[in-house]
Amino acid sequence: MKLRFLVVVILAFALVATPVLADCGEHHGDHASACPMKDKEVVETTDVEMSGEVLCMHCDLHKADSCHKVFVANSDEETLYEICPDSDVDITEMQGSIALSGKLRKADDGTVMLHVASAKKADA
Repeated sequence: MKLRFLVVVILAFALVATPVLADCGEHHGDHASACPMKDKEVVETTDVEMSGEVLCMHCDLHKADSCHKVFVANSDEETLYEICPDSDVDITEMQGSIALSGKLRKADDGTVMLHVASAKKADA
């Protein structure tokens, strides 16, 4: 009986003491190994609603040697938001202005990832 109680206490402590890891959704398929936030400790999560557009780091912004899509918000055109490949909605092929909602997740190493929950073409 004492051993069972001790095991329960140890397991409960382990659950409480375990850091929160980024899940960026339910990591599945090809995206699971590609998500830069996988297995990182999330130190901050912020709900966001933004309007902006998806741009290519190579073709549109000329800041990379190969194609890589990022989200640029209308309210802050200096910040380039990395898009979680395991978002609920794939916005990487959407063109023009879009409105989205989701979460910004910041890891302990400074990595910030935009997890998109919903998106639609923004009103012109």
